[in-house]
Amino acid sequence: MSSLNSLALLKKLLLTLAVLTLLIASSQSFANTAQSVKAERVRMAPLEELLPLSGTLVSPKRSDLSAQESGYVAHRHINLGDRVAKGQPLFILDATLAKMEAARLALEVTEARHLYEEFKRLKHEADSLVNAKHLSQTELQTRQVNMDTQLARLKQLELAHAMQQERVARHEVSAPFAGVIAEILTEQGQWLDNNIAALRLIQMDPLEVEVAVPERFYGRVQLNDTAYVLLGEAQETMRATVTRVIPVNDSISRSYRVRITIDNPDWLFSPGMMAKVSFVLHGSKSLVKQVPNDAVQRDIKGAQSVWVARYRNGQSYATQIPVAVKRRMGAWVEVESKDLQEQDAVVVLGNENLKADQLLSVEIGTDDSDPALRAQHRTQE
Repeated sequence: MSSLNSLALLKKLLLTLAVLTLLIASSQSFANTAQSVKAERVRMAPLEELLPLSGTLVSPKRSDLSAQESGYVAHRHINLGDRVAKGQPLFILDATLAKMEAARLALEVTEARHLYEEFKRLKHEADSLVNAKHLSQTELQTRQVNMDTQLARLKQLELAHAMQQERVARHEVSAPFAGVIAEILTEQGQWLDNNIAALRLIQMDPLEVEVAVPERFYGRVQLNDTAYVLLGEAQETMRATVTRVIPVNDSISRSYRVRITIDNPDWLFSPGMMAKVSFVLHGSKSLVKQVPNDAVQRDIKGAQSVWVARYRNGQSYATQIPVAVKRRMGAWVEVESKDLQEQDAVVVLGNENLKADQLLSVEIGTDDSDPALRAQHRTQE
């Protein structure tokens, strides 16, 4: 009986030993398997200070169009909301009387031209007669005056005819720039004075974001500065440039206006939409240590740290470094840490479950991938 017990105990010991052997082998295999991560280099650069504000999308061109002549609206080519091109006809006034006057003046021009040709012929005839002593100098001078007077009369009538043709053309109103018909203030058959607006035309491309910037930031937002703009319900922030700074302070709001041009070829945005704008302020140019936001981790006690891929014995290993987070700018954050060096590779993806000294396979975001961090920048090898 005792031998049977001893045999059972021996089997249990052998089974336990086999399980431990498998666990150790598995642990060693895991330890030798590199964890794939993505990393970015620590950089030393000036931190762009952002000024977040709200603005409104406006059109740089809006015009209440009127005719240059008075008259009845004969025809309207467009409707509310229509897209129009530059030079496209919009509406036309009844120009019947103006055209009749232009035709009358054209006839007068023809008559005056015939008279001028006749006076010219008589003058040339007088030249030959005077040379032959058959006509007095007085008659020659009279014919010269008649010819010159008729020429002046012809030119006056030609100008009058040209002016009348221009008045006929002014009965048609065309778009001075491309845009959308935002409002119609007249209808067909209505009398329209030349100082009364008939419709409103608004440019849609490009548009401008107008922002009221507090006066305490005067001089820190300048022409050609960078700004980040988020329009309406758009999901992506666009990078833009300050195109206008109006250096006139509003004494009530204590602000001055800044405009940013936004291309809008597909008319995805419209005037009046809200815009969120972040200006990159002019300020300190001192270099600060920066890492991506995704590299910073916080534990349950609030302590912050980053994981760094450090090169050792030809391979990359995970090292946790405490940091103090300062200012943020977009996807980057300023940190303080005496153990974090410029060009260190901080892990930004795959850093959730890392352990100290864990073997890593590193892909650098803007540099070459591993073979162990390109020999730790060839200077720490």
